[in-house]
Amino acid sequence: MGLLSILSLFLPFGFSILSGSSSSVRVDGNNCTVRPLGHGHDDVPNILYAVEKCGQTAGGRISLPAPYTYRVNQRMTTHLEGSLLNIYGALFFSDDINYWVNNSYRVDFQQQSTAWRITGHDYVVDGGPHRGGIDGNGQLWYTWAKGGSNVFGRPMPLHVLNSTRAVLRNIAIRQPQFWAVLVESSSHIELDNFYVNATNSDPDATDDTQWIQNTDGIDTYRSDNVRITNWVYEGGDDAVAFKPNSTNIYVENVTVYGGPGIAFGSLGQYPDRYDIVENITVKNVSFQPSFQRAMNSGIYFKSWIGVNYGVPPNGGGGGHGYVRNVTVEDITFKDVQLPIYIDTCLSYLFNENVTQFCDTSTYRFDDLRFRNIHGNGLATPTDYTGRNITFAVSLICSEAAPCTRLAFEDVDIKLPEWYTGNSVLCEHADVKGLTCNS
Repeated sequence: MGLLSILSLFLPFGFSILSGSSSSVRVDGNNCTVRPLGHGHDDVPNILYAVEKCGQTAGGRISLPAPYTYRVNQRMTTHLEGSLLNIYGALFFSDDINYWVNNSYRVDFQQQSTAWRITGHDYVVDGGPHRGGIDGNGQLWYTWAKGGSNVFGRPMPLHVLNSTRAVLRNIAIRQPQFWAVLVESSSHIELDNFYVNATNSDPDATDDTQWIQNTDGIDTYRSDNVRITNWVYEGGDDAVAFKPNSTNIYVENVTVYGGPGIAFGSLGQYPDRYDIVENITVKNVSFQPSFQRAMNSGIYFKSWIGVNYGVPPNGGGGGHGYVRNVTVEDITFKDVQLPIYIDTCLSYLFNENVTQFCDTSTYRFDDLRFRNIHGNGLATPTDYTGRNITFAVSLICSEAAPCTRLAFEDVDIKLPEWYTGNSVLCEHADVKGLTCNS
């Protein structure tokens, strides 16, 4: 009797051992349950085996039960069709920086990378009543990339790609390596009840703004009909960001602790692409600082300079397109440095003279509505272009493409009592409901 046959005598009924490993996967009809190998061994082959057996048939179910931790030592794509993936335990990503930098999946935007892709249709990914999910082992990456923006090779742990009619719910993502979630080239996606936390604990860190940057909560890209509801985000970058060709997106009931807030952009970075962000609703969102990170902004819009200067991810510009039909309502700000702003002079080449290209962007912002917005802003320093940004609302639009139809209703954002300057700045903007200063 062979070794595998002998071992099978000691397994619970229905479990099978995969050749070349000491782990087991229980297969019971369309239901598969995965047990982890432990001791740092890679669980990806077993997870993929379970997906192959139970994830591509209507009614199939794959379970990764709590309290187990599943080691992810290599990139993986799970293709689901009409099935349910329960992640009640935690996917823990390995610390092999060299592997991830050289082998992660590449994204056609800003040279980004991802580690786990979910593809398919009519599927559900559920973290269960206690929100299982992902531990990205992010501290390793925060220390490795400290002070650098868009450092190549930092992989995102969850990439929803080429998916239709999918639901992801009750998921916690702790210490993501980079952006926590990317939804790309997908439609009719629901993401409900997420918790995302990126916290730096390196004792050598002196500037947490730089050490945990680019830890976005969720970004949408080339996707349509996406619902983002009931999220809590604490980290060092955008809680939600609408990247190019994000349409019909609904965001509601989000709590944000620290970072730049909710971003429309960046947009217009590539001169050969036409970027559209349209039909967006952002509703019932609160913003406040975290214990580690200031709340730098709340709702903001950013388009690149109008000339192609430098190369992505930190350079670029000269792209075209528009943001149109946006509703932002029921917003609360607490100690937010710059609550609402539009910036059409974007570049991340901070050490070069990009201010000469301000007012060149042809990217357009049209029909933006802001209602029932309250709270307080803070006095802040100048931004990287040297402009004063101490405003409750700052609408700096391009002379080459003025902003049109910006409407504000019941907006009351208080600045510190000692501040005697203007609270609203408008340049090349058609604004109703606010008294502008220029």
